[in-house]
Amino acid sequence: VNHGGGPLPLLGKQPDIVQHMKDILTHHLSPTNERPKSIIVISAHWETSLPIQITSSPHPTMYYDYNGFPAETYQYKYNAPGSPKLASKVQHLLQNNGIDCELNETRGYDHGVFVPLMIMYPEVRSCVFIWHIKKYNFHRYYDICVFRMCVIKSAQITFRLRIMSR
Repeated sequence: VNHGGGPLPLLGKQPDIVQHMKDILTHHLSPTNERPKSIIVISAHWETSLPIQITSSPHPTMYYDYNGFPAETYQYKYNAPGSPKLASKVQHLLQNNGIDCELNETRGYDHGVFVPLMIMYPEVRSCVFIWHIKKYNFHRYYDICVFRMCVIKSAQITFRLRIMSR
């Protein structure tokens, strides 16, 4: 999902990107309007080395990882609950498949998480958690996501468009 430049889509400055997010929701993530029980967002804004970090707080905070925007953009809230129990299940699933990962209770929702979710799922009902995969191919993880949840990859591919156009 291309989530735009910082909070610009939430400010109405990038209507094409807002429409892109809504189209992905309508055509790919929820064509039957069934809301997922859980959402995993794999954020390109959480740069870590191994092990993979998985958000495990029951109430993740907001992490405003941008600067120079209007004051209102530092007041945004996305109060989706976390799920330590589900985060632990995902951790065990990854570890059982030889993937080094650990739970992180302190990391909050960065704009790669809250911008698309505020647009795509404005009514907070799903539990949300994030992880970062820096050195792995994301597609390797599709086979091990066996829970009924929505997986959103936020921004990572869009940051590499120049490489893809060669």
